[in-house]
Amino acid sequence: MEIRRITPLENIQYDAICHTVFFDMERKNIRKMLKEPEKHADDEQIVWAAFDNLGKMCSAVLVTPVTMQLNGQTVETGVVGGVVTRPESRGLGTVYQIMKKALPSMTSDDKQILSFLYPFSFSYYRKFGYETCYSHNVINIPIGQFRHFDYPNRLEPFEKGDDISPFIDIYNSFSQTRNFSVVRNKNAWKELLNRDPYKNLEFTFLNYDEAGNADAYILYEPEPDGNENHRLIIKELCWKNPSGLQSILGYFYKLGAEFTTVRWNAPNDIDIHALFPEPGEITWHCEASGMARLVDVCGSLSLLASQPHSDGSLTIKVIDKFLQENSGMYRLGWEKGQIACNALKLNDSDLSAPDLETSIETLAQLVTGYITPTEAMYRKDTIIKSGLDQLTALFPKRLLYIMEQY
Repeated sequence: MEIRRITPLENIQYDAICHTVFFDMERKNIRKMLKEPEKHADDEQIVWAAFDNLGKMCSAVLVTPVTMQLNGQTVETGVVGGVVTRPESRGLGTVYQIMKKALPSMTSDDKQILSFLYPFSFSYYRKFGYETCYSHNVINIPIGQFRHFDYPNRLEPFEKGDDISPFIDIYNSFSQTRNFSVVRNKNAWKELLNRDPYKNLEFTFLNYDEAGNADAYILYEPEPDGNENHRLIIKELCWKNPSGLQSILGYFYKLGAEFTTVRWNAPNDIDIHALFPEPGEITWHCEASGMARLVDVCGSLSLLASQPHSDGSLTIKVIDKFLQENSGMYRLGWEKGQIACNALKLNDSDLSAPDLETSIETLAQLVTGYITPTEAMYRKDTIIKSGLDQLTALFPKRLLYIMEQY
């Protein structure tokens, strides 16, 4: 069994497995494409694969390089997706072997600190050191609930060729304090915005305040609700200030002839029950959806933005069952607003009992702000022996929000 990154010419082999596994309905002529791989080469896509003794690709994992927000800074992240295995090759541990090579490569070759994925099974990816680090709200709001918001002063539909810079400005303002939010490039913006609303039924509007400044935008689409009516699905809603959000919400009420409800995956800092007049009519639940893994322990700890008032240090013992090279003792120190992390060797003279003993999984939850140290104490893999106040300052709860689907 050979495990390696595939070449650009081998991308069509990966596509062939994806078509088999995901029942791709585009019905591409894969056999013809396999005969002309040079026409379908992709030198940007990063795919790790397992090849059998005959050189046949039997499993593969797509790793998409993405820049994400983390604690007020940007970090390089390997987003795992498109995990596929031929039916006849399943149960052989090929994905396990791929991840053994792909995860260390994220740090050594691609300088990534974090890995993120949307799992089909949380327990399956937990075997590789991933843990639940993101949950999203699913909220259904009757259209009549929007009646007390004022209609926008000026709301303009976006058309192909329009200036996209106001959208970028609003999104950057909205996302920079929310962990996991993606730093988008121009191609990502073009893919998001340059869609024909008449063909795709995806609608985009930009809101302007009274001074003529763009302060919010909305992307939405209709979805049948099963009762001969439609619900409005918010694909993306971002704002720079409260009045921008209020204007968009006021726009929804005018759509009562077309929609009965609005579905919104609202961020956690918006209390829906406090925002609308009849909260009892709103259905709201939270779904676990994303998992993260630290691939560079010291790199991630060095990016912590919060710290105790006085200078100091803590020792953290990390257990990583999948990547043993991450297991060990780490000294986390902070002085004059700067945080530094150092891996300690077993023969270090200053090696002392750890203040925090935890797993790589729980550490990811702490670093990303999904849970606090007090919440981590309820997990079986975590022991806090000292320094709870300092740990609480270092690992506060964070705003988390991601709108991309991989």
